[in-house]
Amino acid sequence: MIGNSQGSVSYRLRLFLAVDLQNSTALKFRFFCEGMSYWRSFLAGFYREFATVFLESLDGIGKKPGVGSLVPVQIWKSSGDEVVMVVDLRHRRHLKYYLKAFRDGVRRYNATLAEKDPEIFRVGGETLRMRLKPRAWLADFPINNMEFSTPHGTLERSDDNKMPWSLEIPDYFGPAMDVGFRLGSLATSRKFVLSVETVWALVGEEDETIKDFRLFMEGRVPLKGVRGGESYPVFWLDLEKEIPDEDAWTGLRPFASNTDYEKIEKLCRGFIGMDKNPLLRPIFIDDEKLPPAFSDTMYRIQEV
Repeated sequence: MIGNSQGSVSYRLRLFLAVDLQNSTALKFRFFCEGMSYWRSFLAGFYREFATVFLESLDGIGKKPGVGSLVPVQIWKSSGDEVVMVVDLRHRRHLKYYLKAFRDGVRRYNATLAEKDPEIFRVGGETLRMRLKPRAWLADFPINNMEFSTPHGTLERSDDNKMPWSLEIPDYFGPAMDVGFRLGSLATSRKFVLSVETVWALVGEEDETIKDFRLFMEGRVPLKGVRGGESYPVFWLDLEKEIPDEDAWTGLRPFASNTDYEKIEKLCRGFIGMDKNPLLRPIFIDDEKLPPAFSDTMYRIQEV
């Protein structure tokens, strides 16, 4: 299917949820010098324990009235101290559920890490607190980004009709993916950083979804290799349960009014460029019909 039209290529909008560990590089050097047994067991526990608390949060949300059936989340990629998860997002209203569950899972796991601070994370008299740093982004396929099977497994001799490797695994490429990985440099143990497309979809929900969160914007910064060096808007959801006193001193405040949300939605729409090029607009295919321009593009992609 092509979204809601005929064809063999399907339009997919995917939400990527990623976390990596703050201060992990400094701690690796310590463990590699003093013994790796703790680091090995810690990483094994990290994968298992964080996945568990995230799923518990998601299951709790899924049991609430009116939520509906949520698509299972998949682990796409894991690399040492980083995990990237992905889920097909067909309903706009489901975005808030995944973000909330991920935020709450990070909060819970960071609280567990905080209990371990005095135990091991002291290097040269300095306490290095290890915390999760989360980020999320939306990417559509195959119009603006590409899904591709990449080589994996054992290299082996083959005939002309077979690739010389034993397996293939899915991989994703494109500008949205580049942005998503670059956002990792902006995330902290307090700042759950969101891509512009994610913020656009979140603030545009008719049920005032954004009021379930504290959303901040912290200016713009250039992201290396992204959009030709154009500065990127920095949006983040607050991982703190209570507003810190110093926010009042520094003037940091979350967006809180419908006027704020309308301005954010306009800013995001303009930055994405969907006003001039409708193909840049993320589509939630169970909520709306795929516009003709999308279907035409999908047919051309299919013919390549």
